[in-house]
Amino acid sequence: MTKHFSHSFKHKIVKKVLKDKYTVKEISQEHGIAISTLYSWLNRYKTNRKFNNKGKSDADDLVQPKKLLLENTILKKALHINDDTTSKFQFIYENKEHFPIKTMCELLNVSSSGYYKFSKNFTSPQKYKRKQIEELVKDIYFEHNGNIGSPLITDIMNKDEYLASQATVARILRENTTRWHKTYTQFHDNKDVQLHFNNKDSIYDLSTKSFFHGAYAQKEIKNLYNSYSMTNFKMHNKGNIKRINSFSAKDNLIIQGDNLIALNKLKQSFKQQIKLIYIDVPYNTERNDLSYRDNYSRHLYLLMLKNRLEISRQLLKNNGSIFIHCDDKEQAYIKLLSDDIFG
Repeated sequence: MTKHFSHSFKHKIVKKVLKDKYTVKEISQEHGIAISTLYSWLNRYKTNRKFNNKGKSDADDLVQPKKLLLENTILKKALHINDDTTSKFQFIYENKEHFPIKTMCELLNVSSSGYYKFSKNFTSPQKYKRKQIEELVKDIYFEHNGNIGSPLITDIMNKDEYLASQATVARILRENTTRWHKTYTQFHDNKDVQLHFNNKDSIYDLSTKSFFHGAYAQKEIKNLYNSYSMTNFKMHNKGNIKRINSFSAKDNLIIQGDNLIALNKLKQSFKQQIKLIYIDVPYNTERNDLSYRDNYSRHLYLLMLKNRLEISRQLLKNNGSIFIHCDDKEQAYIKLLSDDIFG
């Protein structure tokens, strides 16, 4: 025998879910009402703010049979999912190719904006597996110093169990090799204690925010340094300023510009000629009230400093000295980095 419920009773039940924060499962168990029926009431109430006369004889069933059939299909499929928001979002994500996202969000009583935020960060099992295979291909590729192709990589990967086809490996290499060559970082060959951080073996271009691997992106690094030239020379002499076309190694120089580029330019004329270098680096204290940036991530801070110290090492005489002005925030890391470079 079909049960019929009054409008006031339906309103009471809907209020318990929407305002009193009872779960649909709790209401179903307490009143003996099917979960699909409760979701149907919730959906109709949110759409019209009212109920029609009697359950399945409602006018909506006659006017929109396809829509109700779709909703019932979704609700039946969602009967066994947990009532927490994450489970609902995951259900929507897994069924987005079969049902409209908006309809599923309305039926499961979750916000569309919340779902889209969830979907940005959600990694499906299939996507996670693809990422693992890509990382494995990358590791094998660099273990062989880049001198290996897709057939041999595929054989190595599938030695114990089948993971991917040669076509998949070839596609991964085709899509990622250039990027890998620019950013790949590995530990030193020796077993001594070393300071290790992301992209350590790269040059960082501050203007384009790009990383170029020191071994695999030499062409890009060369192009970076050659894209700049020293211009607009001025001589200051006892209060007088005049333009000049060149300078000599004996002149006192003030160079305005990116210090990485400037140091590289100086290397051409002053290699192993400098007796003293003093560097006043940002303290990296995350302050935002300064005229320069002082809130780098630690790995980027160390990489930028490493790039400049390595060129400075080439400029110094064998008996030269370098002083680095810093505070306690990064002092310990700078000490290890300096040990790496200067010994």
